[in-house]
Amino acid sequence: MDWNSLPRETVPCTLCGSSTYRLLRRVRGYPVVRCSTCGLIYLRERPAEHALDRMYGSSYYDDGDIGYTGYVETFRRFGD
Repeated sequence: MDWNSLPRETVPCTLCGSSTYRLLRRVRGYPVVRCSTCGLIYLRERPAEHALDRMYGSSYYDDGDIGYTGYVETFRRFGD
């Protein structure tokens, strides 16, 4: 999956709501920041909520490239 093709949303700190931050690094094109107010480390930009079904579709659980290989089988085995 090309994570950079997903629509994004920019968010303030999820802990204190501040919009001031310091960029720490980029991971797969997403900015990982530290909140200047409370110190929380979070993704300043994240995949938009409506894009989550593309991220966590059946291939996430079945293919094993990213995600959980054998998730469905494990769920069925321990779900009873």
